[in-house]
Amino acid sequence: MSLEGAESPIWRRILVSANVTLRQAHHVLQKAMGGEGSQPYCFAQDGREFGNRQDEHVFLEDDSMFSLRYCLCLVGHTLEYRDGPWEYSIELEAIQHAEGRFPWQLVGGVGVCPAPPGEAAVPRAARNARSLH
Repeated sequence: MSLEGAESPIWRRILVSANVTLRQAHHVLQKAMGGEGSQPYCFAQDGREFGNRQDEHVFLEDDSMFSLRYCLCLVGHTLEYRDGPWEYSIELEAIQHAEGRFPWQLVGGVGVCPAPPGEAAVPRAARNARSLH
């Protein structure tokens, strides 16, 4: 995933189960980028939006009902992720078959994520370079 519009590259490479719902993916992405998960968010693809963002002009589908496998089923497929004021692009780079069960793992990244408005920026990626169980 990469942050759109950043002055310098900010991205993360994440291994995650295809069975993770979009709601669960939101929490994974927050951890990977160092966020708190307190901002309204949504995922968008092909004119459909999923999430908890409040907008009376947009119908948001229930993000707990759709998995990453549903939205990112082929290599190269993309999904937009909007978290508060930030917009990210998520691209499926590869499909791997994993042994065992793991929720997610951060395997690469560059750049420091911006802090929410009114807060100081914190180098967050290093503290999140582990699996969440």
